[in-house]
Amino acid sequence: MIVMIAEAIKRYKKMWDKISQMFLIGSLSGIAVLGDGIREYLLVNLIVLSKFG
Repeated sequence: MIVMIAEAIKRYKKMWDKISQMFLIGSLSGIAVLGDGIREYLLVNLIVLSKFG
């Protein structure tokens, strides 16, 4: 059981770079497409909110 968990962790570490790159590209493309629509509904800048969070 421990060996299977260790192997799963090794595979996950190898895939981590690809997963993080896909997430970054997806987030940036979502912001590019939906940015103006979100700005109409949010009166406060999200960067300001992240500073206080």
